[in-house]
Amino acid sequence: MKEEELNLITKLKKSPFCRRHYYKKGDALINQGCCDGHLYLLEDANISVAYHSISGKRYTISYETDFTGILGEMEIFRDEEESVFSIFAEHKSQCYIIDRKHITECITQDPQIAISLLKIISSRYENSITQAMKRILYPLKYNIIDTLLQKSQHSHDGWFDLHVTKNSTLLGSSSRSYRRILKALLDQNLILKQGKKYQIIDKNSLVNELKNSDI
Repeated sequence: MKEEELNLITKLKKSPFCRRHYYKKGDALINQGCCDGHLYLLEDANISVAYHSISGKRYTISYETDFTGILGEMEIFRDEEESVFSIFAEHKSQCYIIDRKHITECITQDPQIAISLLKIISSRYENSITQAMKRILYPLKYNIIDTLLQKSQHSHDGWFDLHVTKNSTLLGSSSRSYRRILKALLDQNLILKQGKKYQIIDKNSLVNELKNSDI
């Protein structure tokens, strides 16, 4: 899916309707409840996805580091363009945007664009449901180990950053509880820590831990 999404970004950036958009840290690229009507093409961006309750409390749902992909794709295919979530920039950067009218024209000229967008929507929906079910059905330790394994898989040299406060928030846990489990894994010599970076040293034991937690 990632390759197809990258190819779609490359294709859309060639459109005469595509324009550069600059943003700074803290800017809302997409606002919950607002009709933005744009497709965002991001490359190597740090973003957070949040949901605001009726009372106004903000819940961070996920963080993405070095995110390259498309945002706003669901609103393109909905009659009501209002976004369900807000997406915030975690650093200063730039992206490319195309408004709904012109992306519709691009789809008319090349229907494959619509198919690619629908594949992206389907893939993200499946991933979000999977993550939600893990958080609901499995204990905190399971989700921490799952996070460690995923981050290790995507690291270049085995070492990866782990932001305890952000990750504990995503799991609805306190930072203290999160750190307690990390310390237990360190004491068991399953992972290493240097500064704010971690490395897995016994992957098999961690994988077995997940298997033994199966419901």
